[in-house]
Amino acid sequence: IRIVDLTPGMVDAVLVKTAPGNQARDRSFLRAAINRVALREGWVSRNAAALSEPSAHRRKTPMRFALRHLPALLAAEPDPLFRCMWALFAGTGMRPTEVRTLKWSDLMERSDGLWIELEAGKTTAATLPIPVPASVAAMLRTLPADGPYVFPSTSPRRKCRGKPFHVRTVQQAFSDAVERIGMPGYTLYSLRHGFASEQARTQRDTVLGRLMRHTDVRTTKQYYVGVEEDELRGAVG
Repeated sequence: IRIVDLTPGMVDAVLVKTAPGNQARDRSFLRAAINRVALREGWVSRNAAALSEPSAHRRKTPMRFALRHLPALLAAEPDPLFRCMWALFAGTGMRPTEVRTLKWSDLMERSDGLWIELEAGKTTAATLPIPVPASVAAMLRTLPADGPYVFPSTSPRRKCRGKPFHVRTVQQAFSDAVERIGMPGYTLYSLRHGFASEQARTQRDTVLGRLMRHTDVRTTKQYYVGVEEDELRGAVG
């Protein structure tokens, strides 16, 4: 489509075909591109992307894994690598990619216990040191350090062995684990959401945002913190 022929309706037609969570991002990118080039050069007299109105969508409420179920999850997990991985997710709120690619060199023993210091992250805040609960640290110390990665793939394929697990492999292992305890439907991020919700009960906002390594704690409270029905009943008596 020639830029001079682009209309808001055409932009809408493209955006509705993208994932709901990507619509705002794609619209913003196109709007900025038209502003910086087409409008500035006088090729068009209006910004079709700025005038578009992509269909509204409801953000799906994520499933939060209540940490009171963690002992049952760990007891039902036969693989020691995955058992430690689930405990690390739930005990630190780390992102799936961070746990999958965790290296032994990222683990730092300090006087107050074990910490994780990632070399790179999603944002600057994502590289801030992460405190590891003593119980999870004890599990990590039992794992063999045979290579650079804490959770190396045990795939029979030579090119995969010793490298980080593929995200689909870890997700399938977690799906199998929650199936064993009769709680299907959870994803890896359910543990991060559960961690945030648990910490929000007792920690002030500055500590909560720091634990989740979000630049703005409002992100934590809007998208990660949830309330369970038993809490609602307890609130009203």
